[in-house]
Amino acid sequence: MQVPSLQQTRSEQIIRRFQQLDNALALFVPIPSCQSQESTKLLTFHAAVKSHESQNLQEELSWLSEVQHVAYQYQRSENGKRMVFSDGVLCDFYLHAKTQLEKSNPKNWQVEWHTDSSKIDAFPPTTNLIFETQTEWLLGELLTNLTLGLRHFTSNERLAAFQCIQQHALNHLLTLMALFHFPDKPPAGNIAWDSLAQTKSVPIDTFAPGLEHSPNAANAILEHLESMHSINHFVKDQILNLIASCLTPTEP
Repeated sequence: MQVPSLQQTRSEQIIRRFQQLDNALALFVPIPSCQSQESTKLLTFHAAVKSHESQNLQEELSWLSEVQHVAYQYQRSENGKRMVFSDGVLCDFYLHAKTQLEKSNPKNWQVEWHTDSSKIDAFPPTTNLIFETQTEWLLGELLTNLTLGLRHFTSNERLAAFQCIQQHALNHLLTLMALFHFPDKPPAGNIAWDSLAQTKSVPIDTFAPGLEHSPNAANAILEHLESMHSINHFVKDQILNLIASCLTPTEP
């Protein structure tokens, strides 16, 4: 008999706990359009609740800490948060009032649970407002992309690791650098990064050393990030432990 993974167990725990909420209506999981490697390392839930109550639930997600202590979280969108549980499981959780559900393709969603009285003929909206120039969002996206990327690397998924670390996390670092060094200039403005590297001693070349060196890139990105911002200690330790694991030679 196959033993459920920690992620599978956490998913079942969240579903069971959500069912107990008085204003819970339905719980959805998005079905990726193709086989997504990230979906095996990040839980994603979209919850439907009674109308006009989604904001209250968003502010009071303490019930998720009853499942497992939440060590780190940030507002990922107007109606969703990304959380890192104290055992390292990552989870995106979005809340929608019943009135916010839309007539969309049911093939995009897997219904994990719904009340007996709720008819499932509408689904979560496909777009959510995000906060691309807000520091908290940028920090959260950067740190969790480093975490996901390193987990891909340990699973020998080199391209997925490269995309998470040397593309997504690096893009967020560059935006944070722009906000930090040029607070009066729009982040999307034309910034001479080579000149910045020389004048501010920024090791740009170490942030993208290539497909086989994502752990080194993650370490360089993390070090430079810490020179500008304080970092959640739990997430930092998780990333450093993953880097060490990736760089430790395996037995022949």
